[in-house]
Amino acid sequence: MNPKILIVEDNEIVAEQIYFFLKRYNYECFTVDTGEAALTEGISYYPDLILMDIRLAGKIDGIETARRIKEIRDLPIIFLTSHTEPEVIERAVLADPDGFLPKSTSHSDLKVQIDYTLTKHAKLKQQADRLKILENSTKIYEAIFNSSRDAIFFISESMDVLYWNPAAERIFGYSIDRAVGQKISDLIITDEDKNNFDADFQNWISLREQQPLYYNLTPTLRDKSGREFPAELILGIVEDETKLFVCGFARDITERVVAEEEMSKMIEEMQIARENAEQLANEAITLNSKLYESKEILKNLNASKDKFFSIIAHDLKGPFQGLLGYTKILAQDLSSLTNQEIEELGSSLHQSASQLFKLLENLLSWSRIQRGVMECEAANLNFSLLAEQVTNIAKLRSSQKNITLINNVPNDFYVLADVNMLNTVLRNLMSNAVKFTRKDGTIEISAKYESPDVAKIEVADNGVGMDDECLQQIFKIDSYHSKPGTENEQGTGLGLILCKELVEKNNGTITVKSKVGEGTTFSILLPAGTAESQ
Repeated sequence: MNPKILIVEDNEIVAEQIYFFLKRYNYECFTVDTGEAALTEGISYYPDLILMDIRLAGKIDGIETARRIKEIRDLPIIFLTSHTEPEVIERAVLADPDGFLPKSTSHSDLKVQIDYTLTKHAKLKQQADRLKILENSTKIYEAIFNSSRDAIFFISESMDVLYWNPAAERIFGYSIDRAVGQKISDLIITDEDKNNFDADFQNWISLREQQPLYYNLTPTLRDKSGREFPAELILGIVEDETKLFVCGFARDITERVVAEEEMSKMIEEMQIARENAEQLANEAITLNSKLYESKEILKNLNASKDKFFSIIAHDLKGPFQGLLGYTKILAQDLSSLTNQEIEELGSSLHQSASQLFKLLENLLSWSRIQRGVMECEAANLNFSLLAEQVTNIAKLRSSQKNITLINNVPNDFYVLADVNMLNTVLRNLMSNAVKFTRKDGTIEISAKYESPDVAKIEVADNGVGMDDECLQQIFKIDSYHSKPGTENEQGTGLGLILCKELVEKNNGTITVKSKVGEGTTFSILLPAGTAESQ
């Protein structure tokens, strides 16, 4: 069936043009010219997508119409408009449209946007339906596991406990925190039977293709206090493409042993439990797969940090080697050095020490953030004073390269931020700009309010710039790198990573735009402050 498109447009000529163009591509189309008609006739048409003019004749405009339609039915809506006023755009965004195109857009681009939006909406709906099914299944499984009178547990191929239900806590006396990670035979198998159980288990796993899927035992088990009791133990294999797990069910059958008349009832319940176990074990693969994915993500994060710290260790050696080399010259050859040579060595020593101090300072700040000991004390801060202070400090370095610093921050420009954290961010960005700007270049710091609640700060230079590959890696820990400046200035390589951490600590975001040979602009969005409260 061809997609059905509802066109909501009060300009008859524009509506007809769109209508006939879409008909050429076998779309089913229906047009209305008011928001009221879209909410009545349009919705009853059951369209797959709506093309909505923002400004419509009638009591409600396209933005309000779109909002009401979204409340009634989950339909993709693309706004078509010739208006670009900021307040109109802001209202339109709040209506949560699926696309936004000017009326001057070519018909071919319009078709591409329609096809893309329909495909995207279908995929999102399919994902939402699957997620809902998964969530419902998960709740059912949790309810069954948690309300079961039998001990239910999952163990790995090496017999380590992965899951331990409330009944297992009650029967064996071990809390879930105590049980998870322990070997199952150490928890519930008697010392006399442990060796045989371990050997039989491994043999069953290794020959699982020739043996039954489930392993039914009647061993003597023990609880945390050492009390031994006869039990029925069922082990079932749950295997996906990459992992093997074993689902276990355990029940104390003391009463059945001492009272034969209860045996029939016990057997019947265990048969039911076994049938339920087969169904639950097969459907639990999805849940186990998610557990495996989370484990892999954690593994990758740890690997990234390991790589990051190895690179930091490498960068620490550079300044130390410089210090050692220069001090060795002073210790061995001081008497033969001229005053000019001593001054040059002193300058080099100062540069190495400064670089080392800056790296250690950034490392300390970054470490405090990672350990959660750096508290963000946000306050209503006059950013113009901070910008002036940092700019004056940067002039000491920029003057050596004859770089012009421009401070375009308005007076009494307020943000909600931690003054020390924002100071560190601004100093790193200004230092980075000076480093990668050529002689006689320009660096500008500016600020404006994006909205009453959002403040935007920018540090822009006309330096060497960055390519796309560098832009994609600049804030990533596992891609940490440091490049020399235009006059071979050495950096710590950690400054921009620290900037991102500190900005996010202040409920903000930092982005970068750059082009090779044209310069770089760093943009920071922070909560806006108010001058009236000062």
